Amino acid sequence: VGINTRDLIKLIKSKLTDISYDDVLLMESYTRKYHIKGNMWRKAFKYGEFEYKERFKDIEKIREYLYDRIKKLENIIKNSICVKDFVNEFIKYMDDEWNLSSNVKDMVKNLEEGDNLSSAQMVMGSYEAVIDILEQIAVIMGADKIDIDTILNLFEAGIVEVEIATIPTARDQISMGTLIRTRPGYLKTVVILGANEGILPLSSEQLGLF
Repeated sequence: VGINTRDLIKLIKSKLTDISYDDVLLMESYTRKYHIKGNMWRKAFKYGEFEYKERFKDIEKIREYLYDRIKKLENIIKNSICVKDFVNEFIKYMDDEWNLSSNVKDMVKNLEEGDNLSSAQMVMGSYEAVIDILEQIAVIMGADKIDIDTILNLFEAGIVEVEIATIPTARDQISMGTLIRTRPGYLKTVVILGANEGILPLSSEQLGLF
């Protein structure tokens, strides 16, 4: 089976692998420049050694890293007796070879620490939805003989129907600040505690030059 370069680059650009951002850019640039596709991934790259110099060794190491994981996935497909076996091995493979669940948790943690709660919920919800769909496929097809095209069609149909619910980021939060500097926008209701005449509303002061 030929290897789809575009899908492989999408995978390593997802930030869900252990490949650094610089190496992702390097591989994307190299594969485009030399039109790397299909079975070219199965053998050592032979183009660009003079141009890329020391970085060519890095390119080859990344190719080996990726192809090693592709071979393991191909072996899972080949050796799985039924769909249930394949799904169970595939979920395990994604954790063992790509550290998927750990990388998802790290991504969610970074988003939460950056106060990007909505995106954090989307990432975790998407991950849980993917696992749930795979497990449903295992239940539906169970003992059926493995057919990757059918599994992919079922998976895509499931993904289309997924809706990720998120809690509005402003809910269960409060904004604090001085009366003059705080600009919360339009509010239906405002509760003011400890308001004193002369402070709220603010009385004008006659100020001189000094």
